Amino acid sequence: LYCYCYKRDWLDSHIKNAEKGIRFITPNYDEKFRIPDEDKIRILLSDGKTLDQTCRYIDEYHLEVGRNLYHICEFAERMEQNGNTIIPLRSALPETCYGTLSDTGEVIIIKKAETGYYKTDIEGGSKDQNRQLVDEYNRKLGVSKAQAEAMYAGSLFGWDVPGADPKNYDMDGNFINRKGRDRGDAR
Repeated sequence: LYCYCYKRDWLDSHIKNAEKGIRFITPNYDEKFRIPDEDKIRILLSDGKTLDQTCRYIDEYHLEVGRNLYHICEFAERMEQNGNTIIPLRSALPETCYGTLSDTGEVIIIKKAETGYYKTDIEGGSKDQNRQLVDEYNRKLGVSKAQAEAMYAGSLFGWDVPGADPKNYDMDGNFINRKGRDRGDAR
């Protein structure tokens, strides 16, 4: 339960800072990724189990994970000491989408937060025909090209890489190179 005293300039400042997202770092303060306030993370425990937790923005250096309040470095240290790994469960990504393998053009299914892909029974034609088919299937699912590309990147390279965030793509699914960007952009 939170009790806020309303002072317009403080609240406005807090809301503006919260729009930058919640930072997740290494114990050395290297930023790994950011998620929007109230998005979820998946903690991959050292024993192979997973734990999904909702995160809340408190301030630039504090966050709430589940019902626990942490300094961002304390959280990073605890995760590292226990051999746990954290990945973002971005609410901007669909649970499932279709894709094609770059080498064969085979139609595949990609699931959020899972490494790799699932084969389908879809008998396809050429790479271009399969790409058009995948675009149509994703369109019917409400999956944008940016989301599909982010899902593909996440399944290949990990869900905490910039390529796994749909905000880093344009409407056509092309990666936007954001050199020199403010790391506090809303995600």
